[in-house]
Order: sequence, then C-alpha cells, then structure tokens
Amino acid sequence: MKRKILVATVLLVVATLTARADNDKKTPPMPLKITNLETAAEVLSTTTKVLSIEKTVPWVEVLVAGLEIPPLVFRTGKGAMLSVDLTFDTSETNEDVYQKYVSALENLTKVNPDLHRPPRILVTWGSNKTFTGVIESLSVKYTLFLADGRPARAEVVLSVRQAETAQIPS
Repeated sequence: MKRKILVATVLLVVATLTARADNDKKTPPMPLKITNLETAAEVLSTTTKVLSIEKTVPWVEVLVAGLEIPPLVFRTGKGAMLSVDLTFDTSETNEDVYQKYVSALENLTKVNPDLHRPPRILVTWGSNKTFTGVIESLSVKYTLFLADGRPARAEVVLSVRQAETAQIPS
C-alpha cells in the first residue's frame, strides 16, 4: 500500500512539473512598447516573456555605541527599477539586428544636445501597464551572425530607473 502511494505521488509530481513546463511554453509573449517622452515617438514595439520591477526602500542606520541592533531612519525614497529581457532575431530575413532593433534602444542612452541629458521614456506592456523613467543600463549580447558577419540575434537586458522628472544640475 505504501509503495502504491509513493508511486502515485511521484507520478503526480511529474505530471504537475510537465504541465507547468508546457504552460510556460504556451504562454504567449507580452506586448511591450517603448516611447521617447521628449519626442512622443514610439521607438520600439516588440514582445517579451520576462519583465521585473524592483523597489527598494533606503533606510539609514543610526550609529549608537552599545546597541546590537541600531535604530533606522528613513530619509528619502528611491525610484523603482524596471528590467526587461528582450530577444531580437533577424536570421530569417537576413537583416542586421543591430540596425533594425538595437540601435533604436542605444539612441535612448545618448545625450540629447538640447536637453543636455538622455531622454525620459515610457515603457508600456500588457493592456495598460506603464512605467516612466530613464535608461540606467543597456546590455546587449549577440548570439548569432550572418555569413557576412552582421549580427542576426541579440539578447538585450534593459534597465530603467523610475523618474517622473529628469533634470540636469544647475
């Protein structure tokens, strides 16, 4: 009897893991748009399966001699960080993936001469979720190349710091 229960449990676990793996494969990519807020131009329209938002709350320890656990003081908030993984593949169309996709993102990291800073962007995903901020980092890994050496596949990690306003110091 114990053996039958053990076998049934193992089969149930395997079936559950298989179902989860199948669901992950069937989950459609989520639509994602990136808009330059300074020009109101849509820079990129694509899909993703991975998007995360991290919000940290900075507390400062007050150093008091003799205390094992120092008191904490809250001074100011900190914007959240959105990170999104994007994969672009132009191997079937023989296009340069840098020219078609990556350069548009790279341009959002460059200083606008009129503003003296890179632009703020709006990231929109799903049906109506939005995140306003500035690009803090852009990481690109090229993983496939065409016969002439042009990149055909890029794995991109884009990190955006939440910012309702963006200024340069005066």
